[in-house]
Parts: sequence; C-alpha cells; structure tokens
Amino acid sequence: SVELSDYDHAFIMEKCRQYEIKPLFTAFDVKRAVFLHNLGMDIVKIASPDADNTVLRQYCTDVFPTVIISTGMTMNFTRIGGGTRLLYCISKYPTPYEEVDFDKMRLFDGFSDHTLGIKASKRAIDLGMGYVERHYTLGKWLPGKDHMVSSTPDEFEELVKHRNYVEKCKLYKIRWIGDT
Repeated sequence: SVELSDYDHAFIMEKCRQYEIKPLFTAFDVKRAVFLHNLGMDIVKIASPDADNTVLRQYCTDVFPTVIISTGMTMNFTRIGGGTRLLYCISKYPTPYEEVDFDKMRLFDGFSDHTLGIKASKRAIDLGMGYVERHYTLGKWLPGKDHMVSSTPDEFEELVKHRNYVEKCKLYKIRWIGDT
C-alpha cells in the first residue's frame, strides 16, 4: 500500500485547486483528520474498517461539512451529522460484479467500488448514486491489493464521459418530458 506524506497531501491539494478538482482524502485516525482539516479540506472520507470508530466519526462530523463513510465492514451503524454520506461497499478485493447488490445500493448515498473494471461504477451512476468512489492507480501491475481494483487515468476518463452523458440525458428528460 502507498501512503502519502504531509508534503504529498499539500502538493495534491494545490494541484487540485489549480485544475479546479475537488480532492478527497481518507482520515484513518483523528490525528490525520486534524491534519486534513488544517489543510482546508471541507470533505473527508472514513474507510470501512474505521467506520465504527465513534471518536473519529464524531470529530469528523463536528469539523467537516461533509463526511463520506464507506460501510463495507460496519455491522451496526447509525448516521450521525447532517453532512454524513454513506457508501454501499463490499470489503472484498476484488469484489465479483455478481456479488454487487444494486437493489441494496439504492439505500445508500453512493458506492465504493472494488470490482474489476468500471462496469459496476457505470451502473451505479445509471442508478443515480451521488458518489462513486474508485481508487486511482498509474498501473494495475503495481504491487499491492488496491492496484488491481483501481482505475487508470483512461478508465477515469471513460467514467467521467459516462457520468456526463447520463447527466445530459437527465437534463433532456427534464426539458422535454418534465421532471417525473
């Protein structure tokens, strides 16, 4: 697994500002959440293994307007804070496409996708998920379990094009048919 240094976080934040991209980082503990808040983040993610950490969840909901929580490893969860967004997640690397319960997914605000390829992410977008999380990699051949289920720049480009197409279709539907 790859961990970013404090400098790396600040560098990525600056590049995101430069290119008008909204960055998202995961806080694995309160110390990291404090660091991200001090960086000026207004959104943070809590990973599935940490979703039951009530101290981390409470700190994040107190200081971040939006907290995204991946629910894959959480058994008993209550939503805290109005800015909390829950992601449907299966904590299996890789998750077989056939194991994704798209009906259950509709109960959540988004989808944390650990499947191979972007087919499941596209379907989540089609279902109207407000958030679709994919890990990012420069090469699926790199060591570590995340890289094989992560998306390359080309896959992200395809996913963004699909999202834009779906959004454009929704606008046409509203314009020509009315909001149903």
